Amino acid sequence: MHNSLAWAYYLDARVDEAIGEMKQALATSGGDPVIRADLACVLGFSGRRDDANKIVEELEEASKAKYVSKMKMAQTLFAAGKTDEAFRRLEEARKDHSVFTQHGGYLLDMMVLSVLRRGERGPEMGRLR
Repeated sequence: MHNSLAWAYYLDARVDEAIGEMKQALATSGGDPVIRADLACVLGFSGRRDDANKIVEELEEASKAKYVSKMKMAQTLFAAGKTDEAFRRLEEARKDHSVFTQHGGYLLDMMVLSVLRRGERGPEMGRLR
């Protein structure tokens, strides 16, 4: 519930409320990496990239002990402004056949928004077709 509400607040440009709800979602999830990644996305896409990068580091460390989705890591990396690394993760996910159709479109949308937001139009825009 908190996760969905957080994204609704984010889409309504109510960033502080989105971050608060996402933190509540994380607290009630027991530290779920998916929710942690979502918090990093809200932070990163809201301009708080340092905070998002701290969570990226936490997820990298957590991935040594348990599964963290390459798709979620890519999503988080895009939000943190690490586009090249995010594309590398997407390529790994594709090779591992871990790119699921239901998530692929959403992630591609985020990637496009991340790149276009910065005004970039490089060859990476066609790499996921």
